[in-house]
Amino acid sequence: MKIIFIANSEKMGGGNKSLISICRSLRERGDIPIVFVPAEGRLSMELTKLKIRYQIIQTRFYDKPSARIAWMFAKILLLLVKERPNLIHANDVYCYKYFSLAAKLLNIPILCHFRHFISGNIGEYLLDVPPTLCLFNSEYNLKRTLALNPTLFDESRSMVLYNFFHEKEYYPHNDESSFRELFNIKSDVFLMLVIGNINPGKGHLDLVAAARSLQLTGFFASYPNVKFVIVGEDVTNSGIATEMQEQIEKAKLAEYFIFTGFVTNTKPAFAASNAVLIPSIEEPFGRVAVEAVLARKPVVARNNSGLSEILSPLNAPVLTDDDSIESLTRAIALRVKKEAKESLLEKDAQTISLRFSEENQFNRLVNSAYLPHAR
Repeated sequence: MKIIFIANSEKMGGGNKSLISICRSLRERGDIPIVFVPAEGRLSMELTKLKIRYQIIQTRFYDKPSARIAWMFAKILLLLVKERPNLIHANDVYCYKYFSLAAKLLNIPILCHFRHFISGNIGEYLLDVPPTLCLFNSEYNLKRTLALNPTLFDESRSMVLYNFFHEKEYYPHNDESSFRELFNIKSDVFLMLVIGNINPGKGHLDLVAAARSLQLTGFFASYPNVKFVIVGEDVTNSGIATEMQEQIEKAKLAEYFIFTGFVTNTKPAFAASNAVLIPSIEEPFGRVAVEAVLARKPVVARNNSGLSEILSPLNAPVLTDDDSIESLTRAIALRVKKEAKESLLEKDAQTISLRFSEENQFNRLVNSAYLPHAR
């Protein structure tokens, strides 16, 4: 079976990490995955390392003039005719539109993976050709999308497919000191890890507001070794990182924050952390939450959206009561003050490992999505 994957970005986010896992598992099965990537970047570097074939071709059409779109569409048609795939898997709804039209013309089944939230108007524009099957990365994302777009697609042609994870990539740890050494973080620092791209939905500015509240209560006088380590970059140029740093300087909180920028391998960051903080305002899924639990790290997070779907059934996470700054502040303080029991961390990791295992999710994908719909 030959499957063409459409990547919306050349960068390495949670969606492309999952795409790589799918391609790797397909190749082990003897299938042929090919990835269409919009530009050289971190994704193509990882594909090269894994010896997975990829093709540089424009996959983002929404910011291009009409004449260029026509030329790009013709190129896509020719490439699909040449490759003759059994199936196309658009790894993101934002790279689905023109590939769906090509798929319809060539009678190729196409799957659309909903990894982000979409509103009604955008959905109607992107999904004017209905997908053969819609994949959602959480029940929350599926229900939210249906509530906002009740006539956009048929729920019977949808399924929830969680992101893939391999427990051994996160535990046991074998490089706990390397991350601290790289960023000059002392061994006695309580390292509260905040990991992921910096954008408005991730709640970074709320974290700064919570840190100000902690400062006013005398928290840092009692716990001077706590540091929030921000791992990630502002890939969308939202300006959030700059605004964060300005607010931190103004509040005189700079000694409690460390910005590392993008980190290629996040596993040492998890290994080095004392706790993982997820202040997101809303998440379709919440990949970092799963990674943290698999790494046997205490988690503090907002109890909302896809995060709640992952974390609320577990025993060890400290979750907010609501989405207020006050609740986030209390949860952070409690996570620092209350040591998580290793037995609960282990139990949670086993629960998550079973639920989100690469093997289980991949088998569901092949048996419920690929095999029934491939031509």
